[in-house]
Amino acid sequence: MRNLSSKVSSALSSPGFLVCVSLGMLGCVAIYNATFHTGRPFYFVMRQIVWLSCGGVMLILCSSIPPSLYCRWGLSVSATMVLPLYALVWWGTSVNGMRGWFTVDVLPLGPMFFQPSELAKPAYIIFLAVAISCFKRRMACDWKMYLLLLLSCAMWTIPIILQPDFGMLLVYVGGFVMMYCLSGGPLRHVVATAAALCPFVVAALYKYDYLRARFVGFLDPVAHAQQSGWHILQLQATLASGGMWGRSLGNTIWSRNYLPLGHSDSIFATIGESIGYAGVIPIVGIVVLWLSYCFRAAARQQLETGSLIIAGIGCMLAFQAFVHISVTVGLIPPTGITLPMISYGGSSLVSTMAAVGIILSFANNGDKALNL
Repeated sequence: MRNLSSKVSSALSSPGFLVCVSLGMLGCVAIYNATFHTGRPFYFVMRQIVWLSCGGVMLILCSSIPPSLYCRWGLSVSATMVLPLYALVWWGTSVNGMRGWFTVDVLPLGPMFFQPSELAKPAYIIFLAVAISCFKRRMACDWKMYLLLLLSCAMWTIPIILQPDFGMLLVYVGGFVMMYCLSGGPLRHVVATAAALCPFVVAALYKYDYLRARFVGFLDPVAHAQQSGWHILQLQATLASGGMWGRSLGNTIWSRNYLPLGHSDSIFATIGESIGYAGVIPIVGIVVLWLSYCFRAAARQQLETGSLIIAGIGCMLAFQAFVHISVTVGLIPPTGITLPMISYGGSSLVSTMAAVGIILSFANNGDKALNL
């Protein structure tokens, strides 16, 4: 009991916990700023605060679990997180044509949506990290190992394709590529796979009209300003309207009237309109500092499994943040991905804080991890 109390106290006083809570509260302010003009100005904020509290508990819990347990049971326990992804195909709630959520009525908050693909991200990285460590003990880092890892990745991504959620698919595939490269795998394997998948990407563009429209709108948003290019143009206009110093909180004229999902998928643009470039540039800096911290913590690990888990989770969260920001500034087509810790969304928030807790567990006790 004393040891557990010590771990909880250490987690509460850690910089990771304080940064997460600070970013979470910043997200609550940003969500209120984006939704205060609605008839229920506190509706989204109160729900986000509930999720932030749940996320804090998950962070403390995950940081208190010894690294050896993550390594010893990570492969089998993480694999069970795949089951809800497949269950969604039959029993999930469909929103905007995507069957990616389970719905539970929680009084007095009303229906709460859970997105298993968000919640499974830390488990996915742990699964890949432990699998890589196991494979490398038994075979060289060649095509055989790569194909086994690719099959492991397919086990997670196939149900995401069936939903279909191509934004989350991008995050999972990006996580796989980063994990393989971090483990020392040759980049030519990834390039060859990307080339082989090109026909399937083209087929998906032809099959899904909305997916094709996003690419067409991205290539020439002005020519499709009233259709597929609308979101891109409004993102850019919202961010530009804030200028260097912003319009101030509560004065988000452009995002309030024209920007879709200003409290979730487009929250970076909403923040930019409120506090300007001077306010959003530090967010980019926080992502860079986060990557730096994760790589330094990974480098201190004595065993490869812990190093891969820290670096993999850190890179996956940073990748998701940069995808969100890249959509806002027009570098890639819209994907519908949240900005970790800041966008509205309980599944994303809880998953991110649990992931930080796992990193803290290894960073504080890396020498006690078990290498499989």
